[in-house]
Amino acid sequence: MNFMIEHLLGHRAEEKITFTQAFKTLLDMDLINIGEVGEQTISNASGVKRCPRNTAKIDLVSGVQIKTAQTYPTKEKLQAYFAPGNTKAIILLMVLERFSGKEYFFFFRYRDYKDKIGSSICLPFESDGTPRRSNYWWDYEITFDQVCKLARNDYS
Repeated sequence: MNFMIEHLLGHRAEEKITFTQAFKTLLDMDLINIGEVGEQTISNASGVKRCPRNTAKIDLVSGVQIKTAQTYPTKEKLQAYFAPGNTKAIILLMVLERFSGKEYFFFFRYRDYKDKIGSSICLPFESDGTPRRSNYWWDYEITFDQVCKLARNDYS
């Protein structure tokens, strides 16, 4: 592991920083599996256990698929992509807008995405991180509290 630390972090390896700073640094370096982080975040917050690693088509024992995406720059704007895959489960999506650090949440039923064209869905943002809500997929935005309720299959 010493070679990993030396060649990934270099002189920064000896810096004294908080966990928050370390997380943001590793995220900026693309060294964090954002999908695993999203699943664990929603599992912790909702109280619903995660399925064993690599369980097909669902992530939580409640039968829910968790997807996580983050924005990347493309030609003067930012976009976040996610691929629903071939699941028919409901999808709870967490999008991290990397410019501002703000998180957005979405709820998709199979009927919402089954007829889409292409393998992925794009959520567009302006270059300053402002959501481009004129895009159809923004109609599925929900709050984090709603995500937690839906993770528990609470549709009230």
